[in-house]
Amino acid sequence: GAVAAKNLTIGKRSQVAELRKAIAESVGKVKYDELVLYFQNESGPFSNRLRVLSDDGNLKENGVAEGATIVCQTAIMEKTKSKGGESLYYMWSANMPAVPQDQRVQPAGDPVKLGQDKQEAAATTTPLRKIASYSWVDESRKAVKIYITCDEDPLAVTAAGSEKDNLVQADFGQQSMKITVKGKSAAHVLEIEELEHAITPDECKVKVVAGKKISIT
Repeated sequence: GAVAAKNLTIGKRSQVAELRKAIAESVGKVKYDELVLYFQNESGPFSNRLRVLSDDGNLKENGVAEGATIVCQTAIMEKTKSKGGESLYYMWSANMPAVPQDQRVQPAGDPVKLGQDKQEAAATTTPLRKIASYSWVDESRKAVKIYITCDEDPLAVTAAGSEKDNLVQADFGQQSMKITVKGKSAAHVLEIEELEHAITPDECKVKVVAGKKISIT
């Protein structure tokens, strides 16, 4: 069915988490962590479509401009009601032969510890976000620097924290590079599979200036 829209008036907020909490309290019967916030600017950057607001930064760092539209929705989907015997499953299974009781449960050997597997699975489910805005400077014929600044990608720079947080992973090949910023809600990735010239991986390095930029040399 159609979704009913409701306009809300919320006081000034700068942090995404504070804004989400205020909206949840205003709406009522909605938990804080069940709300997903989107925004779209009137013009300029981020004005072509709705974008998810990330808790990793404040509104400005997410790219929200004055006069932007903020949209929220719940992340909980209603459970589909069963049609019982009229459902497609029951109509299909009604004509299937019954499974003997002694074949319904089969031994599967000794229990296996799954703790490590769960950690690996959790790591692979982190959503990836491509870093598309960056700049570079060819300081000489032998050294090139790539910069990801707060103006170019505020989410990635905020997620990188400071140098001591060790949240930036760098992988350099003979003619490729991949920089991964391990944020709370997403992994921000800058990957160049074929650089213009070959590089020396052992001499490459990454430096983080908290809140300002990530530089790759």
